Amino acid sequence: MNLSQPLIYSVGTQVVAQRDVIAANDRIANPASAASVIVCAPQDRSHSYRVRFSNGFETQLRHDQLVRLAEFKAASIHGGAVTVMSGDLYDPVTDTSDSLVPTLTCSQCSAAALPLAIK
Repeated sequence: MNLSQPLIYSVGTQVVAQRDVIAANDRIANPASAASVIVCAPQDRSHSYRVRFSNGFETQLRHDQLVRLAEFKAASIHGGAVTVMSGDLYDPVTDTSDSLVPTLTCSQCSAAALPLAIK
């Protein structure tokens, strides 16, 4: 096992789309920040994931177009933008937050709202 390879999300992982998902008729099938579940994972990051949204729509998205649902929720709570991990798992981690205890405002609570839960 090569530990320097970037992580691949496994089938069943709940993820959030980082961009609008367009259907074949050029309409938005699911907006950016819509939750989905991975139904087919690639062998490496140069290939796409197949994801299914709560409305049943399936599409292929690249790793850089997804973020894990847990990371999306944590970023919403802390009021920060979600950035997709592109570095190595073993890169040093630094805390850049000003406070260890997040404070919520009304705008942050409404931003944390997600589409229907995926079962």
